[in-house]
Amino acid sequence: MIKKYVRCIFVLLALVLSLSTQSFAAGTKNLKYKVTEYNYIPVLMYHHITENQIQTGDSTVVTQAQLEENIRTLIDNGYTFISLWDLYNIKQNTDWSSVRMTNSKKYVCLTFDDGYESNYKLLYPLLKKYGIKADISVITQRCYPSYQTKAEENPKMTWDELNEMAKSGRVQIYNHSIDHEKFNENKGWQFIQKAITAEDQLDWNLDVKRNIHVFTYPNGETTPWLEKQMKKAGFNMQLTTESKVVCGKTPLYNVPRITVCSGESGKELLEKIDEAAYRTFAAYWKKR
Repeated sequence: MIKKYVRCIFVLLALVLSLSTQSFAAGTKNLKYKVTEYNYIPVLMYHHITENQIQTGDSTVVTQAQLEENIRTLIDNGYTFISLWDLYNIKQNTDWSSVRMTNSKKYVCLTFDDGYESNYKLLYPLLKKYGIKADISVITQRCYPSYQTKAEENPKMTWDELNEMAKSGRVQIYNHSIDHEKFNENKGWQFIQKAITAEDQLDWNLDVKRNIHVFTYPNGETTPWLEKQMKKAGFNMQLTTESKVVCGKTPLYNVPRITVCSGESGKELLEKIDEAAYRTFAAYWKKR
């Protein structure tokens, strides 16, 4: 009898693991209604880039070779790279009553957080090589010559480097806070004021004026109250780290992004985009 119960327990555990795996690997083919890459826009999030080999894992550091392979895979699969300004305009002309977008092309956005100098040295050449766009959110305080880079910290870009990229038309520069301090509900108004100060620093130091005001939340941490107040403060678009895609009903004050991790191939990235699309649309439609 005991052996019988033990076998039952193992069977149940195996079933649970199987279901959880299926849930994790769920793609858009499992949705109630048909969804294609023309019905949504993935916004990808990268950080630091290196020329050296790194271990595959949860780190967000990618090699230049991986980044280029990701870009080539997206191009080979028919994606057109657009900026956040392009995304903003597309959303302004989207039917907000529909979950599915009806884009004429398969669009994707590349975003890079923190303003690492490697974005200038290793990303910028790839943007020129492939004729594509990207958006970089910088920690403004760390762009000044007076900023002392910590021993464990990767160097950040200067205003001169940022201006060179912005003038090329390949890159737009946005706000990732003044000091990368995470949101604290007890200091909500102070957080907003510092975000506005960082926006002023961008205006003072960038020669190319931005068409929209984008705020990228440090560590993606935000609240409905904060999003509402930041919108009132003039931030047209706010970026988070929720792993979903932009669909017809996605509000511009809570734009999700898909984190690209070290070692992820283009094929794995396409699967990750599909899984993010599944999570997005499954929230509106019941599963089959």
